[in-house]
Amino acid sequence: MSLSRFCIEQRQKEKDTLKKLIGYCLAGSAVFHVGLLVSLALLPEKAAVSEEPMELIVLD
Repeated sequence: MSLSRFCIEQRQKEKDTLKKLIGYCLAGSAVFHVGLLVSLALLPEKAAVSEEPMELIVLD
């Protein structure tokens, strides 16, 4: 009977630890993704592409 109670308590501790780990991982992931979105907003915009045709001169 004592072993059974020990196993139940150990399983409960493992469940609690797993819940904490998953919570910390989700929070860390959310912070990482928000930081990534903020850093993408800070990137400079692309330079405007000229619509004029390019001239090539070929010499023989």
